[in-house]
Amino acid sequence: MGIDLLGPDPIYRQLAAVIRKRVNDGTYAPERGPIPSEAALCEEFGVSRNTVRSAVRALNEEHVLRTVMGRGTFVNPIDRRIAAVIVDRISVGTYRPGRALPSEAALAKEQDVGRDSVRSAIARLTEDGVLHTVEGQGTFVSQREDAAPHE
Repeated sequence: MGIDLLGPDPIYRQLAAVIRKRVNDGTYAPERGPIPSEAALCEEFGVSRNTVRSAVRALNEEHVLRTVMGRGTFVNPIDRRIAAVIVDRISVGTYRPGRALPSEAALAKEQDVGRDSVRSAIARLTEDGVLHTVEGQGTFVSQREDAAPHE
């Protein structure tokens, strides 16, 4: 998968798609340290630093990556990505306090991950007080306004 400099899609989106593919296929993985530097990505794809920054910013917003000032840009573990998606949906009102979350199976299918990854994300958010589970009924968004996930 390459970059089509003359194609209809914005170059930064094409680059984001390439990086996302590399994350999904394991080329870039949480345990492997930072992804290549801005300079290395510029050189590899023949694009400007602003294009690389835009692609990385988009992937940060999707919680695929996280940038640490002075250290580099890292791949977020899958459970952290799923937890961030859930928190985002709570913050915009898609998932509301007192209401049940979709099932683990539904979230796994939607996020294209295994149920263990969803279960781990739910456990993280339950520990943080963002969610709570009622045996036999499901997982619910907690009523607490001050519940916030740890980073």
